[in-house]
Amino acid sequence: MKRVQVLALMSGIAFSFNAQAASASEIEDSFFPYNSGVPTHSFVKPGVVINASNVEQAKDVLDSSIRIVQERY
Repeated sequence: MKRVQVLALMSGIAFSFNAQAASASEIEDSFFPYNSGVPTHSFVKPGVVINASNVEQAKDVLDSSIRIVQERY
């Protein structure tokens, strides 16, 4: 039992040494992802309503919700 605890402790210590600290730039980017601009798409613009008739045009910017739009709207 003690051997298992020691191995678990050692693997946790080894894992923690492999972690790398993020740079100040990476941290800032994670808090402010749109500092350098917002994502754009030729079809999906503010005010566009996406429904079953036009969902295919927006499929590359949608995640798994595309299936829900196709089935329900």
